[in-house]
Amino acid sequence: MAIRIWLISPGNVRLLYFELVPRPQRKTVLRITHDSQQQIAQYLAVLGLSNLSVGVLTGLICWAIGLPDPAMWGLIAGLARFIPYLGNMLTIALLAVVSAITLDTLWMMAIAPLSFILLTTIVGFFLEPWIHGFRMAINPVIIFVSIFFWGWLWGPVGVLLAVPLMTVIQVVLKQIPRLRPVYKVIAR
Repeated sequence: MAIRIWLISPGNVRLLYFELVPRPQRKTVLRITHDSQQQIAQYLAVLGLSNLSVGVLTGLICWAIGLPDPAMWGLIAGLARFIPYLGNMLTIALLAVVSAITLDTLWMMAIAPLSFILLTTIVGFFLEPWIHGFRMAINPVIIFVSIFFWGWLWGPVGVLLAVPLMTVIQVVLKQIPRLRPVYKVIAR
């Protein structure tokens, strides 16, 4: 019986048969695959729940101050947070423009973008790290550089996949003894 592992790369899908892996390394390959799946699933679950909460709260704030289509703004806020750094900046800019066009007073115009900044700050600096428990332990500078690298290489898709790819790379580096010095460089 052959165990199959799917490797997906841009432009093609290749099938790697587990039997091609030398017997001494099979356990390591299975451990890397299992750990990668777990880490990415946990990361996406936490990210999805936090983005959902930010989206709902942003929509409620937009509704409370009288912006048109508050559900749409909540959806934009929640989905844009999947794009690290750039998504938050885009949402702040959009909320500022719509608030300036729609609302009359300066303090009312500032409520939506400032509320979103406060909300994402609380979620990004306190809630998500507390939930993750610093389990990923990747240096934030490395994540920032990887977002730009994968964005340059693959465009918007690379920006979306940068953190999950770094998670897989971290798991691989941690599991292979010869690559542990590199893991120590990218870890906190």
